[in-house]
Amino acid sequence: MPGRSRYFCFSPIAFILVWVIIFAGKRWVDVMDFQAFTNSLDQAEPPADLPPPLRALWHQAKGNWDQAHRLVQGEKTEAAAWVHAFLHRVDGDADNAGYWYGIAGREHCAGSLSSEWEEIAGELLGEPALEVDH
Repeated sequence: MPGRSRYFCFSPIAFILVWVIIFAGKRWVDVMDFQAFTNSLDQAEPPADLPPPLRALWHQAKGNWDQAHRLVQGEKTEAAAWVHAFLHRVDGDADNAGYWYGIAGREHCAGSLSSEWEEIAGELLGEPALEVDH
């Protein structure tokens, strides 16, 4: 047809559909693995673009419980609720932790805090822990 470009042009809807197909399955796990996450604890600031639950775990590991708690307190995801439960377990508030474990659909963990931290971080990064001492 006269006046039409020979180049294929996406409509905005087609562009969005292609973007969703390509990127919808991508998560932070595609960018960072567990080892890189734990290595980042040597830095002064968390890696850019961490979702709130992972950012909270990062801050908790650095000893900043209050910042970690602020990050997950208003989040409405099961991952945030799981981290929220863990934070209250760290704080020694078993009742509050139990409430958040329920919201997260998780059983209350009785294992070590460090193993639960690794379990949560690993799962959120797409690398489930091999052993968990519940």
